[in-house]
Amino acid sequence: MIHFRAQAALSAPIHWASWQKLANVPRLDVSAGLVFSDETHAISAAIGAQGVALMSRQLIEDELREGRLVQPFGPEMEGRPFHLVYPESRRDDPTVRAVREWVMKVPGGLCELTG
Repeated sequence: MIHFRAQAALSAPIHWASWQKLANVPRLDVSAGLVFSDETHAISAAIGAQGVALMSRQLIEDELREGRLVQPFGPEMEGRPFHLVYPESRRDDPTVRAVREWVMKVPGGLCELTG
C-alpha cells in the first residue's frame, strides 16, 4: 500500500483505514507500505508499480486516461470539499478565474471564501 500523509494536516483526506472499513476487509494491515508526505511522490510510486494508492481522481485523471494508472477495485470514497480563498479584488484575475473554474468542476463541492 502507498500512503500519503501531509505533514501539516491533522489527518489524510483519504486513508487506508477508512477504505478498509468501507470495503469490509477486516484482515488488511492498513499500516503496511510506503509513506509519503508529498502527494506527487505517492502518485509517482504508484506509476512506478511500487504499490496501490488511494488518490483523488482529479489529481490522476491524465494518468488514468493514458493508462499509466488503473483503478483495480472499489469501493470509491467520497473526498472532502475544496476551499478556494482569494481577495475579492482578484475575483476577475484570469489566473484566479482559471483555478476557480477548475475547482468548480471537482465533485464534492466547493466552499469559496473571499475577503
